[in-house]
Amino acid sequence: MSAERKNSASRYFTDLRIISCLIAASWPAARDLVEPGAQAGLVEEHVQTIRSQIGAARTTGRSREIIFYDRLPADAAVTASLLATADRLVCCGDPEILTQALRPMVGATPFVRSWLKQYTAGQGYCSQALRTAIKLEQRHHLRIQDVRDAASDHQSRPVSFDTRHIPQFLLDEWHERFLAHISGAPPRHLRRAAAALLATSCLGGTLREASASLDMPPSAGTYALNSVRHHLDHDTYNRFTAAVKDLEVLLNTTTPLTDFGHRREALIDWSIPPADWAELIDGLAGKTHSQREIDTWTHWGEGKRALSSVWIWTAVTGGDHVYAPLLEPEPGAPRWTGGPTHYIHTRWRFISDSPRGHYGPLRERLDRYASQLATAIDEGTFTIPEPHTDHGRTR
Repeated sequence: MSAERKNSASRYFTDLRIISCLIAASWPAARDLVEPGAQAGLVEEHVQTIRSQIGAARTTGRSREIIFYDRLPADAAVTASLLATADRLVCCGDPEILTQALRPMVGATPFVRSWLKQYTAGQGYCSQALRTAIKLEQRHHLRIQDVRDAASDHQSRPVSFDTRHIPQFLLDEWHERFLAHISGAPPRHLRRAAAALLATSCLGGTLREASASLDMPPSAGTYALNSVRHHLDHDTYNRFTAAVKDLEVLLNTTTPLTDFGHRREALIDWSIPPADWAELIDGLAGKTHSQREIDTWTHWGEGKRALSSVWIWTAVTGGDHVYAPLLEPEPGAPRWTGGPTHYIHTRWRFISDSPRGHYGPLRERLDRYASQLATAIDEGTFTIPEPHTDHGRTR
């Protein structure tokens, strides 16, 4: 039984996995739920070890915190403490108690919200009770965030640039110059939050409005800034906001500025034309790279063309690949599942920086193509394509 409802074994163990992860990730928010004394001490030591591992991983620039929390410790006593606490919540018999227990844990770990969505999509993989509790907490968070965001109007400032000059995902050179010294928060969130804050300098108003002006979901900037605030101490956060102001000064004094907004508009219904794709991959199959032959069975179909199209879109627009127009779902469809969307998300890390196989040579060709495409858009020689059917969907 799970919160007075029948539950399958597989869903029960998924419930345990989710709650155990939340307990560790949000610690000490869940301290009162763990048996006092030795058990709480064991969990405390386990969490400190995880956070040390995360700190070490951040120095390499490859840190997804949830990966570290989403695995049980090797120590049997710590595992028993986590699972026993999770079991009490799962089997508490009162859905309201479950919801109230989740709220402070999820509230203390904004980065887990996207991770939790995979368990609530469709019929989900966890129990109905936990799925309901997660959705109730998410709705509560959105209501509270809307109130906070609505009350947090930013004042516009006299600047010589506007939102069309701001990329969604700060350019690599901007990140290296202004944000690379800010450690402790995910670089992805730093770059996204900085872009939204720059947009408020132009528009004033809320971060939701600023995010929408950059063709991102309205909640993107708010979520990123909340994550930055959560991860950084007071002094480091002040250094972050000072760095954003320094970047604002650069934009105020640089001419000419790149019109990223125009580039986003130009490519809103674009993907690599089939003829260009055939030319881009010509000769790659069977080519020797790093003393290994790129196998002729490497996938060169529509999924790879979609992946490459998104790569080019990010290079031309300075965009965040998760917000590429090609990844927008059909109305009513989940954002992260199905067709080329799943293919792109699972292979993005390979096309981003894989030094082996066919991705390196392909990336070189795509980068040259992206540079030529950006020039054509800026010079007005690029023709915005008519809407067409592509990758199995109508755009």
